[in-house]
Amino acid sequence: MIGKKVGIGSWMGIFSTTISVGIIIAPLMSGVVMDYAGINAVFYFAGIVSLVFTFSGCYYVWKWSKGQ
Repeated sequence: MIGKKVGIGSWMGIFSTTISVGIIIAPLMSGVVMDYAGINAVFYFAGIVSLVFTFSGCYYVWKWSKGQ
């Protein structure tokens, strides 16, 4: 497991940093999309981004589990 290799404290720091970066970037990107394409496009954009990252996360978890 990742926590055993790097240390659980380091892994929690990476997780917390990722969440914080997402909290900063999401409203900024949504504002840019809204300025250029309107409020409806924000929801389509958020849905597409969510699907892309969900599928990429599933792929990497699957790939990591096959390597074990």
